[in-house]
Amino acid sequence: MAAYDVAADLAVMYLPVQVPESLVLGGEPTKGERVWVMGFPGCGPVSAMHNQIADASGGAAGQMTVVDSVQSGSQGGPIVDRMGVVAGVLT
Repeated sequence: MAAYDVAADLAVMYLPVQVPESLVLGGEPTKGERVWVMGFPGCGPVSAMHNQIADASGGAAGQMTVVDSVQSGSQGGPIVDRMGVVAGVLT
């Protein structure tokens, strides 16, 4: 982690690997698809938790539901598919 602000609940992460300049947005996951929920739970190390889409019917807000519970502190983190495309943001 490069920096964090507890009051704003915001972290800037440093990854010691080559990554694209920005994440690709626009994944459209389907029910049963495996995804990874990324976050910074409990002010600990960055985590990428394996999960699965339970419902992706979306509605007007494009909402989806994952099968497993998610650790507190991961809110605001990306939900990425197997290709690394951002399919959503955890709220």
